[in-house]
Amino acid sequence: MGNLESLSKDLLEKIEDGYTQKFHFLESAKNEPEIAKIISGFANTTGGVLLIGIKTNGKVIGVNPSHVLKEIDLISEKLMIGRISIKLEKTLFGRHFLILIQITSLNSKVAVRVNGSTTYFLRVDSLTVSANKIILKAWSLLKQKKIIKLIDVHDEILHLCDNKDFISLSFIYQTVNYRNKLLDLALSELIALNKMRVIPVQNEIRYSSLC
Repeated sequence: MGNLESLSKDLLEKIEDGYTQKFHFLESAKNEPEIAKIISGFANTTGGVLLIGIKTNGKVIGVNPSHVLKEIDLISEKLMIGRISIKLEKTLFGRHFLILIQITSLNSKVAVRVNGSTTYFLRVDSLTVSANKIILKAWSLLKQKKIIKLIDVHDEILHLCDNKDFISLSFIYQTVNYRNKLLDLALSELIALNKMRVIPVQNEIRYSSLC
């Protein structure tokens, strides 16, 4: 009984804190694309937990465990592309059953079939966002373990962040006097080197210096 009470208290604290980099909750598993995107986002970032059976206001309503487990299996089969490491767990919270999905981050990336196209997602703070060409290239550089040497174009991009909370890719294009293709590569390299990070601004990807 003690373990169950401890688990309930831990979950309650997470729910009260709301969505975070590694925690999200949904009312049901009916929105298959949304669940696939969240799983992809966690898998492609640092892992996380998706809890099914919680309303957006944090109220615990529970689910039919067998139905949700079947839906998750179908989502994995129909919409997910790539090797996924997930653990499904049925949890009793008070009088309600919840489904806890533990997603582990692997070296390979996980994509989602969305409207006939293949899209990768990542988790940024409390949001799941689609990976753009800059993020995809940064992932590729990390996978290749390529040695990156900083040159003038990197310094100029970093200099743009002086006295700014974030910058956009279009701002970089307009301000730095290099070809867009080279700017794309340089920005991806800065992200791969952990000198810049991605931040969400009104559901758009922006970039911020970590230097």
